[in-house]
Amino acid sequence: MRRNSTVDRPEGALAYPAIVGQLLAQAREQRNVKQGDLALRVGLSQSAFSRLEKGESVMNLAQLHRVCTELEVAPSDVLKRADAVEHQLRAQGVQVQHEKPEDAGALVVGFALLAALLIAGR
Repeated sequence: MRRNSTVDRPEGALAYPAIVGQLLAQAREQRNVKQGDLALRVGLSQSAFSRLEKGESVMNLAQLHRVCTELEVAPSDVLKRADAVEHQLRAQGVQVQHEKPEDAGALVVGFALLAALLIAGR
């Protein structure tokens, strides 16, 4: 169910697929793989892959498996790390949703906190 009100929404909000996407983007960058090259190897356009990394589109299990195979990481490791990041974000008051947040301002705050956590975890 979608919420139209942001009255009781915490300072930041972020969608879980954005956490997974950012972790995959981090793995891709660590391996010096360009987004367009990886997108091509997994059968997506660069713009579609960009939306997956940003959490604007939801990655299905087959896509997750193909991306992880190309990056030589286990999907289970990515999801385990995503769960840990979700826990850290929730502890900081960020609402982690399973759908894209409607509030753009909350989304920006959520992404900023996510970026800080990922950079600190490197």
